[in-house]
Amino acid sequence: MATTILQEPAQIGRIQMTIPTINQVLGADSWQVLKGSYLEAEPTGLAVALGGDGQTGYITKSASVDGLVLGVDSFGDRTKVSMTKTAFVRLVLPAEEVKRLNLASRKWSRTIVFGEYPQSVVSQESLIKKLNALRKNGRLKQTGKEYTFWSKGDLPGVIFHTVPEYRFKGEKYVLLPAECLHADSTAYWHHGVYVMNDQPNWIRVDKVEWLKDRTGNLISEKALFSMPMGDSGKYDGFFRATGLARFLRDCMGFEILPTEVYQTAKQTQRNLQNQVLSDIKSMTRSEIRRYFAGLNGEARIEVGRFLAGGTPKRDQMAAYLKQLRRRAYDDRTQAGKQISEMQMRVKRAEKLAREEEAEGRRLLKKYMAAACTIRREAADELNEARKNEAKAVKVADRAQAGLRAYWQKRQADRTIRIREE
Repeated sequence: MATTILQEPAQIGRIQMTIPTINQVLGADSWQVLKGSYLEAEPTGLAVALGGDGQTGYITKSASVDGLVLGVDSFGDRTKVSMTKTAFVRLVLPAEEVKRLNLASRKWSRTIVFGEYPQSVVSQESLIKKLNALRKNGRLKQTGKEYTFWSKGDLPGVIFHTVPEYRFKGEKYVLLPAECLHADSTAYWHHGVYVMNDQPNWIRVDKVEWLKDRTGNLISEKALFSMPMGDSGKYDGFFRATGLARFLRDCMGFEILPTEVYQTAKQTQRNLQNQVLSDIKSMTRSEIRRYFAGLNGEARIEVGRFLAGGTPKRDQMAAYLKQLRRRAYDDRTQAGKQISEMQMRVKRAEKLAREEEAEGRRLLKKYMAAACTIRREAADELNEARKNEAKAVKVADRAQAGLRAYWQKRQADRTIRIREE
C-alpha cells in the first residue's frame, strides 16, 4: 500500500479530532477501509503503558441502552465497557477537517502520514542509559514541545502531567513518568517489549499513519493511546461532555502536530490571547457585561478557557466567573446610585423650572439641542464603525483566500515534483 507523507502548513492551528461510532466500525454504515485486517487496531507501546486492555480493544463514542460504552474487542467483535474502564483510543479526522488540512488523497485506500505522537517504548538498554545520563546532566536538549497524560489514581479525563519532548540523534523522545503508567509490571505487547510499571519509560515519538475511507474521513491505523471515557456514572452517548473529548480538544488538538508546527500554533494562540485580553482591558465594565451576556453557557466556558490559557482547572474557571459576577454586581450598584442622583437632579430642576419658567424653557431647549447633537455624532460614529468593520471583513476574506490559494498551489507543486521524481 502506497504511503503519502504530507507537510503541514504552520497556519493549521488546533486539530479537531474525534473517535469513531459503532456504526462506522461495525454497523450498516461501516467504512470500507475498516473491513478486513484494519478492523482490529494494533495498539502502540504508549497505549499499553497507559493501561489499555487488550481484551477490550478500542472504544467508540456510541453508548448502549444500559449506559455502557460500545467498543470493538481484540477479535473485531462488538463489546461493552464501563465509563471508567481504560481502553484503547483510535482517532478520527472528520472529512471536513481533512479537507481543511488539504489531506485528501486521490486513492481512497492510501495511507496518509500526518502529525506525530509518542508511540514506541524504548527497549534498548544502552539507549535508555544514554538518555537517562544526558537528562540527569542537563545535556539532553528539549524541543519546546510538551505532551499531556492522565495520572494514575486521579480523575480520568482531567489533565495532570505535562511531559517535555527531547531530541537525540535525530529522534524525539518523551520520558513517561511512573505516575502515568497503568499497565501491569510486565505488560507484554506486540513487539515483545515489557513495560515496567514501577519506573519511568522512554517513549519514542513517531509519525502518525491514517487510513482514508471513501467517505473522506481519516482513521488512525493504530490505537495511539488509552484512556477511560469518563470518571464515573453512566454514558448517555453525549461524547462532547466526556473527559476523553476534553482531552482531545484541549491537548491532542495541539500535541499531535509536528514540533515545528506545534511551536508556531502555540505562539499564535498566545498572541490571540494577548490580543483578546488587551481588547477586554480597554472595555468598560458595562461593555464586558454586555459581551458575556450575549454568549450562551457553553460559549462562556469556551471564552473563559481561552482567556485562562486554553486548559483552566475547574476552580480557576469558578474564580474567573465569580470575578465577572462581582463586576456585574458592582456595575448594577453603581448604576443604582447614578439613577438616584439623576432623580434628585430632576426634582431640583423641576422646582427651579416652576420658579423660573422662562429660564427653564431656555435651558430645556439648550439641553434638547445638545442631545440631538450627541445623537447625530453617535450615529455618525456608528456608521463609520460599520464601514470600517465591512472593510476589515473584506480585507480578511481576501487575505484568507490568498493564503488558501498559496497553500493549494504549494501542495499542487509538491505533488507535481513527487510525480516527476
